[in-house]
Amino acid sequence: MVKNVKHYLLLLFFCCGTPWLTLFAQQDTKDKDFYSVETGDKNINLEEFFTVSAIITTDDENSPIPECKFPDLKGLTKLGYTKKIARSFVAGHKLITYTITQNYKANREGTLKIKPFKVVINKTEQSAEGCVLTIKQATPEPANLGSIAPTETPLPEIAKSKNPKATPDAFFALNTSKKSIYVGEGFTVTLALYVSENNTVPMEFDHNEVQIPAITKQLKQASCWEENYDIEETITKQVTINGRKYTQYKFYQTSLYPLNKKIIRFPTVSLRVLTSEENEKGEKHFTPIRFDAKGWELHPLELPKLARIQQDVPVGNFSIEEHIDKTVVPTGKAIQCKIAISGDGNMSSIKLPEITQNPMFDFFPPKINMVTHHEEEKNVHTKTFTFQLIPKRAGNFVLSNYFKWVYFNPNKGTYDTLRSQLSFKAQGATISSDVESTTERSIYDELENLDSSKESSTIGKLLKNEANILIVIMLIGMVYIFIPRRNK
Repeated sequence: MVKNVKHYLLLLFFCCGTPWLTLFAQQDTKDKDFYSVETGDKNINLEEFFTVSAIITTDDENSPIPECKFPDLKGLTKLGYTKKIARSFVAGHKLITYTITQNYKANREGTLKIKPFKVVINKTEQSAEGCVLTIKQATPEPANLGSIAPTETPLPEIAKSKNPKATPDAFFALNTSKKSIYVGEGFTVTLALYVSENNTVPMEFDHNEVQIPAITKQLKQASCWEENYDIEETITKQVTINGRKYTQYKFYQTSLYPLNKKIIRFPTVSLRVLTSEENEKGEKHFTPIRFDAKGWELHPLELPKLARIQQDVPVGNFSIEEHIDKTVVPTGKAIQCKIAISGDGNMSSIKLPEITQNPMFDFFPPKINMVTHHEEEKNVHTKTFTFQLIPKRAGNFVLSNYFKWVYFNPNKGTYDTLRSQLSFKAQGATISSDVESTTERSIYDELENLDSSKESSTIGKLLKNEANILIVIMLIGMVYIFIPRRNK
């Protein structure tokens, strides 16, 4: 009889227990994004930034770029942020890591105590410990750039040939897309080796996986917001320079946006390549050759003062495209609008104005989407706002009265304004704000009253309680099966 009971319990465990355990294992691992907050260096100069980074790791390739809200820190001023994306494989699974870094500038030198704070990541609060920040006086700028020695990269020694061939017809260059820029204006930096089509000296790269990261580390600019092109493999392209044809081997490209008027300095950097030749015995010998890319500097120009500009404005060249799903609508009915702003400037300052308690129409929070694509010498962003309006009174509505964006056009050297050109006509009776309308409701209705932390039904709780009871019964059964009986 005991033996039969054990068989029944084993059967119960495998038939009932396994599906429940599998279900809960899937629920535990599904849709789990990992959030963390990191702070930067605690000892900085006045011209440097204290940074707070939100790090989001997910395995969902279709997930949108995370939204982060960084706090205001007493004694510090927000001065732009950066976004970086890294992809990796862990145990055969692809992971995507977003790093969003907020830059803070100290208002004065001295010691600053920062209290514990919270960063909101995708509407979830993440806590960060407080710290003590030490701010020193900025180091005086040297008069000239001079020659800056690159950091030595540890590479294996190569035996030098006694009879090296002629110097290769090639050069190494660090180029910029612009020679003059304003604060906030983007420019692109490219690092590449150019080999002439007339070159007769055979060359090959020497441990670029070590050299290139060491070189690009020297090119980082603390006073700029960066949008890296994330070149993982050398890009080869045919180009023409001064009438001569070259093969361009591009190693690094990034777009930078100066956050202040601090001089941007790039050091001279070096790349080591190998040439090869055979001796009389047919043995191959390698000779290392060093190419130098000359450093340079940029002096960002301060934006002109404008009395009516009270906050940071985007700098760049922007255009606007719009769409509205209907031009005539009854009062109380929803109308959908889409406004897309494109340009090569910093899009973080472009936001849809908040409209609250408007007697003419109800405005619902927009859905925001931003897409970036790389062009030869710039990053072009398109930021799209999709939102709904419900007119409460009859009349003609011109949205340029509500939606406009001031920006600085560096090509013209003046401020300009993007204005919405959308308009529509509302017909019908006036809709009272204090009486619930029986007309078509928006998908955003009562959105502010929803609590996403609560479960949508009690079914999940009921299943969870039953599963816990079943697991306890199975554990008691397993104890009964596997612990030997004392009286045999």
